[in-house]
Amino acid sequence: MNLNYILKGIGLVIVLCISIANAEYAEYKGDCKDIYEYLDGKGYDTDMGSCETNEEGKVIDIDIYTFCLKEEDYNILLNYTTIKNIKFNIYSIY
Repeated sequence: MNLNYILKGIGLVIVLCISIANAEYAEYKGDCKDIYEYLDGKGYDTDMGSCETNEEGKVIDIDIYTFCLKEEDYNILLNYTTIKNIKFNIYSIY
């Protein structure tokens, strides 16, 4: 009986973790979503502290952890001409 409750509790924790991860991704819109998908597609542990877009969906502010980025990735990020503020963090939050 106690094992049943433990298994249900573990299942609930797993479902909550997946939901939180999906909710974080769902926050990103416009260019922020494109940047997230680009980095995720490269197999990086995508870690954007924050990303803000204007009413047109163009990225204007981004805070990103850079411990895995290569020069080509920086070039892609810097090609977004609507960015007003960009913060590159060199330390992981982990």
